[in-house]
Amino acid sequence: MAIQFPVNVYYNGIDPAISIIVLNFNRASLTRKCLKHLWKHTTGGHFEILVVDNGSSVEDLRHLAEAPGPFTLLQLGSNRYFSEGNNIGAKHSRGRHIVFLNNDAFVTKGWLEPLITVLEHRPNAGGVGPRFIYPDGRLQEAGAFVDEDGYSIQVGNSDIHDVADQFRERIVDYCSAACLAVTREAFELVGGFDPVYEPAYYEDADLCFKIGSLGKHIFYCPYSTVVHIKNATSFETWDRLAIQNIIERNRRIFLSRWGGWLRKRARTIGRAPELPNCSFGD
Repeated sequence: MAIQFPVNVYYNGIDPAISIIVLNFNRASLTRKCLKHLWKHTTGGHFEILVVDNGSSVEDLRHLAEAPGPFTLLQLGSNRYFSEGNNIGAKHSRGRHIVFLNNDAFVTKGWLEPLITVLEHRPNAGGVGPRFIYPDGRLQEAGAFVDEDGYSIQVGNSDIHDVADQFRERIVDYCSAACLAVTREAFELVGGFDPVYEPAYYEDADLCFKIGSLGKHIFYCPYSTVVHIKNATSFETWDRLAIQNIIERNRRIFLSRWGGWLRKRARTIGRAPELPNCSFGD
């Protein structure tokens, strides 16, 4: 009996407008669940899916390859972590828009079209993220900002912002790359994710700040919802202390680049609509 998979008339692996990139590292079952939601709920534009495998075990890779639906599997043979893995996926993709999606993030009905609408119709849009909720329905993030000390302030997890902010489309500092849509033009102009943040954390904020330095904006879009388990892959790889150490190291790297501007913003108007010019030649 032939294996059945969800038919999606928007899937186009030859000439897509949108490329969706998903990383996998020894979590094939989780990635397959992510793919199932993509096949079921993705409409509003011709898209392709690229799954980048970061050197998973033979057994896990076999389980992933047997997923009953359309996608392209890129096997890297070793763990290139978040930044490099996604950069490689982007280089192999074809769409004029790129969506980075964690394998522990599950899209919901009508998730894609609002994000692409922002990229194509909002002035100077360079990137956009959705409303993230936990599996139990609680708000996880509605866009995010960074304070002068380099700490993330997630709208929805902070007393600074009003609860109603989750329902307002607006410009933010960054959106989590658990689901982040960007224009290919902006992504390539800034050199993609910076591997200096490997293995993980702060690479999404840094990417959004770099895109902002081009005069582009990062938007939060409340009309797209994604369920995110959060840290499902990280906690399988490192313990909590190791994760805290990685975050602290990368916070310091981030501050070495953006701290001067963040402190200036804090001293003046609290939040500026533009980011400083910087060089991406390093």
